[in-house]
Amino acid sequence: MDYSKIAEEALKSYSIKSKSIEFIAQSAGVVYKVTDDSDISYCLKLYISINDVIEEKNSVNTELEWVAAIARDTDITVPEPYENTHGEYITVIDGISCSLTKWLDGRRSGFDQPDGFIKALLLDGDMDEFDDKEDAINYIKVLGKLHRHASEWKLPVGFARGVIELDEDGMAEIFSKLDALNNELYNKNDIEIIKMASKKAFEKRQTIDKNNMTWGLVHNDYVLSNYLIDNHEICPIDFGACGFNYYLSDLSNAIHFVAPHKRKKFFDLYSEYFPLPDNYVALTETLYIIAELQTIGNYLNLSSEEKDDWFPKDINIWANAEFKHYLNDEPYLFDKKAFYQFQF
Repeated sequence: MDYSKIAEEALKSYSIKSKSIEFIAQSAGVVYKVTDDSDISYCLKLYISINDVIEEKNSVNTELEWVAAIARDTDITVPEPYENTHGEYITVIDGISCSLTKWLDGRRSGFDQPDGFIKALLLDGDMDEFDDKEDAINYIKVLGKLHRHASEWKLPVGFARGVIELDEDGMAEIFSKLDALNNELYNKNDIEIIKMASKKAFEKRQTIDKNNMTWGLVHNDYVLSNYLIDNHEICPIDFGACGFNYYLSDLSNAIHFVAPHKRKKFFDLYSEYFPLPDNYVALTETLYIIAELQTIGNYLNLSSEEKDDWFPKDINIWANAEFKHYLNDEPYLFDKKAFYQFQF
């Protein structure tokens, strides 16, 4: 669908004179690059997904409130939002929430580049998303700064972001979908390993304290496609999935494509900006399993035609890598081959 008319109408609520509006992409939202008559660029986003799901204004506004606070309180470069002529971050046109933010230049990291997987394979044992040490260091430092900011920031009145940890009902729904998979394509023993390890992780998660230093507002999608690199500066983008969860859960997502033998250094760097609990390895491995189960759940929502030619292999890898290690009380975070490394 062409949303250009909505974009043009939304721009009338901001104090800029646009010279051009360029459609960039549509995924979690419809994104346009706007250039004004002084050649300054902006990002205009319409909060409507590729499936035509429209986000509520209050939810979008709270996302932008945090991004604005990060821009104001830290040295992290983020897509800072601009207020419209009514002093609000959100402009609603025909029921669609729209925002205008700073345009960030930069390149994608490692695997997200067109030849990223090939470069990673050539690096063999070092295969991960980073082909530059300075980029890798800054990547994890930024996450530590984000968590520190979240732990110190006083939430505005009416701040409305939900809890994003996978709950018991969500786990049961994923288990039901796993059990319904085609027996001829999917190994039932693999599925049982995933289920047993997940149950164990859920039981252990109940023992993790929720306090200001362990639980708070997190990005929740600090991965390949959601940061840009500009001259070694890491710029987080797309805070649309942010919500409340364990900081270590956010960290476990962030290290998914980091080679295991490099992860200890990542944790050490992270701890320079935000403290780690004494038992952080065991806690991270528990939360990592739950995060992986949630990823599996997302794939299970695809149709059989979309996933049955590759998903059985992935289920087998998951079961015999992290899930099996965790079930057998075998530490895996630093010295076992990661799931993504088995895919090549």
